[in-house]
Amino acid sequence: MWLAALPFAIALGTHVAEQRKRAAKAGPALTAEEWERGPQPVLLEWQEVTVRARDRRGGTWREILSDASGCARPGRILAVLGASGGGKSTLLRAVAGRSPAAAHAYRVEGRLRVRAGERDDADGDRADDTAAAAPNAVNGMRGAAASASATHSLFRAAYIEQEESFFSELTARETLSFYAELLLPRRYSKAQRAAYVENMLRELGLSRCADGRVGDQRNPGLSGGERKRLSIGCELFGNPSIIFADEPTTGLDANQALKVMEVFRRLADEGRTVVCSLHQPRSSILDLVDDLVLVSDGKVVYAGEARMAVAHFERVLGARRPPNASVAEWLVDEIAVDPSNPQASQDKMLKLVSSLSSSSSSSSSSTMRPRLAVSAEEAGRFRTVPRSTLLTRPRPTATLWTQARALLWRAWRQAVRDRRTNMARLASTIFSSLLFGAIYYKLGRSQPAIQDRLGLLQVSTVNTAMSALVKTLNIFPDERLIATKERARGMYYLPVYLVTKLVAEAPIASCFPLLFGMWTHKLCGLQGGDGRYRRYLSLLLVESFASAAFGLAVGAVAPSTQAATAIGPALMVIFIIFGGLSVTNPPAWARRLPDISLIRWAFVGLAVNELRDMPFETTGEAGEAHTGDDVLRRLRFSEFSVADALWNECKILASLYGITLWLLMRRESSGADGKLRLSVIE
Repeated sequence: MWLAALPFAIALGTHVAEQRKRAAKAGPALTAEEWERGPQPVLLEWQEVTVRARDRRGGTWREILSDASGCARPGRILAVLGASGGGKSTLLRAVAGRSPAAAHAYRVEGRLRVRAGERDDADGDRADDTAAAAPNAVNGMRGAAASASATHSLFRAAYIEQEESFFSELTARETLSFYAELLLPRRYSKAQRAAYVENMLRELGLSRCADGRVGDQRNPGLSGGERKRLSIGCELFGNPSIIFADEPTTGLDANQALKVMEVFRRLADEGRTVVCSLHQPRSSILDLVDDLVLVSDGKVVYAGEARMAVAHFERVLGARRPPNASVAEWLVDEIAVDPSNPQASQDKMLKLVSSLSSSSSSSSSSTMRPRLAVSAEEAGRFRTVPRSTLLTRPRPTATLWTQARALLWRAWRQAVRDRRTNMARLASTIFSSLLFGAIYYKLGRSQPAIQDRLGLLQVSTVNTAMSALVKTLNIFPDERLIATKERARGMYYLPVYLVTKLVAEAPIASCFPLLFGMWTHKLCGLQGGDGRYRRYLSLLLVESFASAAFGLAVGAVAPSTQAATAIGPALMVIFIIFGGLSVTNPPAWARRLPDISLIRWAFVGLAVNELRDMPFETTGEAGEAHTGDDVLRRLRFSEFSVADALWNECKILASLYGITLWLLMRRESSGADGKLRLSVIE
């Protein structure tokens, strides 16, 4: 018994040790009073940030961002612009402390200083009934209990990815309600949480689509702009002081892009620091931006107020912006590298970089002087705080029961509503059952029927395993990315997520192997007396769970869904080869593989259940099997019972669950998903 529980125990023990180690570093949870006071002003300054990437072929390092300096101020939007591949996303990720997926192939150097200021409560408390019931979602997040004199020392940073990830079958309201359940302070009642969510839906312009499913690329729901605003709303539950956004308007039409930027404008007006990278913004969007950083070929060529950028370029380059040209497009065109004339582009860059360096070091009060440098007077109004205060993962605020209840609620809704997947599995189950029933219809007890009976049992195990595996591989890698992001915000503990996922999906996942087993058993005329029918279904059910667990383990290490669907079936082939029928005498180096083959133990159990004490017709020829026990001896299965097969299948199942938990923990700690690992800026 203890052998089956050993992988779980090891993984859980490792997880507890990791949590204790992080507890001393993790930021404490925000109290209700601190939450209601709203964001604390934060000034973010970076100096001489350089990012190097390792060449995959030669192993040499090349600079993709050189000596970038600047600052982001509270109450202002800082936009990073540049041509594709110029380095704007690299700068954003470096400043935000986010490493790429291949973090080992990147080096980040430079200095990052976080300065916290005093929060201004001059506006007083909100007195309306709605705010008394719950803090306003966007406009300050302050409630009636806000204290005008205290300033909290806790603040968070939000990072909005370019590609949003959600549970596709949930609605916008349900998605925000899940975040409210796990991230709002505990003292908030159910009514207060609901009022908070409604306020946020209204402020984000999502009220009309609040009950529409979010959707995904394969089955669309909300529009791109609505998904982006929903992503912003989810990040606001951390009450962030700084918001980073990687190309939030990319892929949106002009109207949706403007709506997204208007949300950022309101957030900045509340005192938050907003830093975003933009790709080809139109003039109305650029009008909402306060400060601008232009990046070209890994170099910062402008850092200053957005309204001064055109005049600065015209003065330095001697160019003139055409009257009808978009400001953003003209600026990006001027700094873009021209492949047909690289020398001219290089000369432009040198002029701009030299001008930026001289203006930053000059003591002149010229109107052309960029303002993205912190003066001594400005620094005096802020206090320097440890960088870890901003970027360390917080501890979960919700109780274990609340975490389990919310996660179970979400996983169940996702599983039940995923009609596309469920109908595809049902259709596959019906087709396989009818196909096998037509091929092996009402098997007799003649000598040729023995091989047919074994073939049916073998293909039944393969079909059951592959069906569960493919379903898991198509879903779990994407879901893992969402869970990693949520875990980075301290929403719940990893074991709670994994256990609730398994519990919620078990009822629906059980239907398909049971339906397949019922139909094939009836159509093919397998034995059903003495509990054989019940054991037949039990073996298929446990094998299906074990195969799904194998899919979880593969999905825990695969970088994407495409990779998982390529790796998983290839590895399953090993289990099929050593499934008990194709290879009965494996080579010395592979003799332990049959013991860990989930296909083999399912086949062993089905064969023993079907053939033991089963008589066959004989013709008197030599070598004929008189009973099923003769067949089991030839297959070397006679020493096993159905209970042995079930027990070994359960051990494989428990081991795979433990391995999955351990792999997910190691992936988080290594930052393989690019969500948790901090850059080495100090």
